[in-house]
Amino acid sequence: PFVGNPWNCFDVLLVFLSCVSLINRNTSEVSFLQPLEYARAFRIFRLAGKFDQLRFLVGAIGTSVVPMSNGFLIALIVGSTFCVLGTEGFKEDDPANFGSFARTFYTLCGPSRQFNRPCV
Repeated sequence: PFVGNPWNCFDVLLVFLSCVSLINRNTSEVSFLQPLEYARAFRIFRLAGKFDQLRFLVGAIGTSVVPMSNGFLIALIVGSTFCVLGTEGFKEDDPANFGSFARTFYTLCGPSRQFNRPCV
């Protein structure tokens, strides 16, 4: 029954990678396995199966990822449209702020230098 549970296999893999990373840290100055130590944070998802409210919350967050990414993509397309219009309309008048698409995007969407009025 221990090997049949995928969470137990995941825990064994994490403990093994942590031990290898610990040995590598003590023997070598270059730690290429250090990013794998952060995988231990994913063990918290094991609790989602234990508590009903936490399972509901994780499920709700999981199902909201796709609609939120669609909304973000639509906002990015609309913002990019205004950036193209701003670049084509103002690149001769103000090349420091509207000379390229990236500069226009930063001018329109980046931090404002003055909070009491828009940066354009």
